Amino acid sequence: MQEKSSFPTRIIHLYNSFTLKDVEGIIKKIDELNYEQGNISLIIGSNGGSFTGAEKLYDRIRLSPNPVDGLVIGDCFSSATIALLACQKKQATIYSRFLMHNLVMPINLNIGIDTILSDLSKRISEDLSLIKYDNEKMLNIYLEKLKNFDRNSLIEFLRKERIFYFKEAQKIGLINEII
Repeated sequence: MQEKSSFPTRIIHLYNSFTLKDVEGIIKKIDELNYEQGNISLIIGSNGGSFTGAEKLYDRIRLSPNPVDGLVIGDCFSSATIALLACQKKQATIYSRFLMHNLVMPINLNIGIDTILSDLSKRISEDLSLIKYDNEKMLNIYLEKLKNFDRNSLIEFLRKERIFYFKEAQKIGLINEII
């Protein structure tokens, strides 16, 4: 008689930098796995990507009828931390690294010859408003899920934009367990 493996078979991978299109594929896979009961494992080894994609993934994981458990193997940077926070169980290996920072969004300065200064100023202002709005949503997710932060201490933590390791990730509540 063959012994049943304890390694999860219902696995989804979030690797490398991810785009909104990548996230849509992951969401589709979550939906497919939800046709049957059982935990879903999200293996994360990512240097982040689209915040809009991370938001969508966060909501889909949170609303999944089956628990989605996160396992960080390698890096969990930037927007990948948002996906991890949606998971029910959040684990990381001792070699995992983490990075959290304020939202970064490129400003579209596609300037034509007929662009006047007021048009340019308007475009920059609109882009900055979007960045501010999305950064506020990101702050709210972090404040809801992480331990030991009030708004000001979280803003200061994100401003430092530094890599940290499993012990600090566990201390702030980004992961529950080290494996």
